Amino acid sequence: MKQGKIRTCLWFCLGLLFALLALLMVCSGLTGYVLMADPAGIPAAADGVLSCIHAGNWQELESLVSGQPAVRPVTGAEGSAEKLLYDAFRESLQWTREESCHMEGAFVTQTVTVTCLDIPGVTDAMAGILSEAASTQDPAQLLCDAAKQVLETRTPTKQHQITLTFEREQGRWLLVPNHDFRTLLSAFTA
Repeated sequence: MKQGKIRTCLWFCLGLLFALLALLMVCSGLTGYVLMADPAGIPAAADGVLSCIHAGNWQELESLVSGQPAVRPVTGAEGSAEKLLYDAFRESLQWTREESCHMEGAFVTQTVTVTCLDIPGVTDAMAGILSEAASTQDPAQLLCDAAKQVLETRTPTKQHQITLTFEREQGRWLLVPNHDFRTLLSAFTA
């Protein structure tokens, strides 16, 4: 008789534990947080974000960012030196991801090494060209010509290590716009 009561009590406690676990999982799904996150989608999410930047697909990039903020960089007018340099930077993007992701509370981070056009190096080279140029030309045209000349002759690259942060929102991993992401969008000039 005593063993029957003990078994009943154990089954009751086990049932209560499973009910609480189920309740926690349902509540975590409703708030968007994942208690036992599966970071398997993080590498694809990181590649998706970087591919959008590489292609200049700003509309799709905005759909991959948490809160969907406007993330389109200001790149200058068509045909300007600023636009020419930003497009060259964007097209030069190459990246490798670390094999592992890291959990930080409700967030998962992915470290990425980015190789890209070294904009400060290009502008230094442009300064040398501009110092030798005739000052009678339109300044905007001088800048554009200097940028084209540097990009045609040499394109210095630089490596940067950044950390992209993701959170689970509405069943998918979305990028949290952190400092490293904003620095990447600014072509590592900020």
